[in-house]
Amino acid sequence: MDPHVHEPTHDGGRESPPSVGALIGGIVSDVEVLLRQEFALASQEIRDEVQDTAGSVVGLVAIAAMVATGVVLLGAGGGLALAEWLQQPAWVGLLVAGGILAAVGILVVVVGLRLRKRQQKRTESTGWLSKSSSSDNR
Repeated sequence: MDPHVHEPTHDGGRESPPSVGALIGGIVSDVEVLLRQEFALASQEIRDEVQDTAGSVVGLVAIAAMVATGVVLLGAGGGLALAEWLQQPAWVGLLVAGGILAAVGILVVVVGLRLRKRQQKRTESTGWLSKSSSSDNR
């Protein structure tokens, strides 16, 4: 039973309703309990999301490390094969392979930055903030 809400008393067969203060106190108490439960639920959901994201990030980092190792080994092998084919010292082939890999890396970064900028523009034009600010301008 809520301590803020008082049971009606009996005065000669008639029930007296709870006071306005008791009703408001009961409402405030209920709202407080509801808000605490909502905050607890929201914080648990955030914790779950962080754990899921952390697991995904660890997996992606492991995959990226394996891919990077593979690219380095393929570049070295390709550089040595190129040097052999051109009948040049190994450093020439490795230098050419390194230059090619660097150029490809720069190209990937440039394309990624352009895609990110395009995605940000799309997000800004469809985000809730821009909708609410555009409705304020009417």
